[in-house]
Amino acid sequence: MIKYTAGILGIVVLIAIVSLFFKSGKTNDAVQIPTGNSIATLSVIEIISPGVFEIDAENGNQKRELKTGDKLNNQIGVKTNKTGKANINLPDGSIVRLEPNTTMILDEAFYNEQSERIIVKLKLVTGRLWSKIISLGTPDSEWTVKTANAIAVVRGTSFGAAHEEGNSLFIGSENVVSVKAIDPETSKEIDGTETSISANVLVEIKKDEIKNIAEKKQPLALLKIEDRKDVSRWTNWIEAQQKEDDEINIIIENIKNEGGGRKELREEIKQIFIDDTIFKNIQEKTLKDEPADEIQLENGPSNKNEILQEATPNLRIKSDELIKIEGIEEPKPIERELSSPRKTKKAIGLEIATAHGLDNIIEGETIQFMALLRYDDNSIKDVTHEVAWQVLGPIGKINSEGLFTPRLTAEVAEFGKAVGNVIGVYKNLNEGVNLIDSTPIFEVNLKIEPIIDTRG
Repeated sequence: MIKYTAGILGIVVLIAIVSLFFKSGKTNDAVQIPTGNSIATLSVIEIISPGVFEIDAENGNQKRELKTGDKLNNQIGVKTNKTGKANINLPDGSIVRLEPNTTMILDEAFYNEQSERIIVKLKLVTGRLWSKIISLGTPDSEWTVKTANAIAVVRGTSFGAAHEEGNSLFIGSENVVSVKAIDPETSKEIDGTETSISANVLVEIKKDEIKNIAEKKQPLALLKIEDRKDVSRWTNWIEAQQKEDDEINIIIENIKNEGGGRKELREEIKQIFIDDTIFKNIQEKTLKDEPADEIQLENGPSNKNEILQEATPNLRIKSDELIKIEGIEEPKPIERELSSPRKTKKAIGLEIATAHGLDNIIEGETIQFMALLRYDDNSIKDVTHEVAWQVLGPIGKINSEGLFTPRLTAEVAEFGKAVGNVIGVYKNLNEGVNLIDSTPIFEVNLKIEPIIDTRG
């Protein structure tokens, strides 16, 4: 009875502390705001053929047509129509290629430039995609592609995934991919079904066989491409993807031969694919002779020539050379009235978010939190690396990059669980901004290790 009362008292005290903290609107001076830019979360899209759209990840509603160079946040949906094709360049330099009639949700894409930890979680709703992963540099890195009835877990490789008419198919290309069946009704992985595929080996999970798979709990059967009736449809796609992969592999080998390590490799790959993709977006606007004040870079120049040169520090073709190559005469200056100065946008709110659910959290897991700064023009900026993170309650620790590790303290471990929450504080003295947000109060449960009876 004493233990129970103490537990309730602990909860009441914690809630009181949380309430006092937010009513005061002030932060502890001892809380230090981390600086630097160690976490990259933005992906950049390259449109191969028109017909690619951003959709709402929750309801599938179309939001806008995407253009080359558009940046993609986490929890965003991308859909291609019958003509659309696109490459998504992820923060670490890896690439996801989308085929026509494909819908994909980018659940998570994080890259820590200091530790080289990568987390990529893709959800393939329908269609076909190909993943080319540069390298998963740390043991705790993670890359998964999930469909309604299967999940592929990768350790630095390239592979194809398809989900059509309720059936899932995964095709190996480089190294090994682990594939496991999922029960579409519960969304839980089916134990005993895990199998591994290598180059040109595939595994197929059919919707009308999933119950039988769940009952047998046996490794999924492996097939060869030539075993399929529509073999040409798949071999043509695989060969085209592998050809593009080979070009990337040549670049990787050249960088390695020059003595470059993993970090140098990623920087070079990112410059080739991500920076050049952004450059293409600006180049298209320049050749269309759009007014300079319609081309915007945050905290960047407004003159078109300056934009081209700043966007590509190692530019192979400067803007004046580009005009000569295209055979276009350099336009004469156009006199126009000066536009009125733009209103400076103001930060109005901070949102702490995570793709991980906050239900049934067990010790030993890790949860990546994000901090999103919202402005009065409805734009959003990722400030995860600029926020001071703090945990309220005896439930674990969080590092400066927003990575939370649940761990009950000794004082509450005997109760088997405890409650608390995570808060983030954003300060910008230059802008006079001091914002705070928190997660809902959630529960962390003690991890109970199974007791093995060693008696004879």
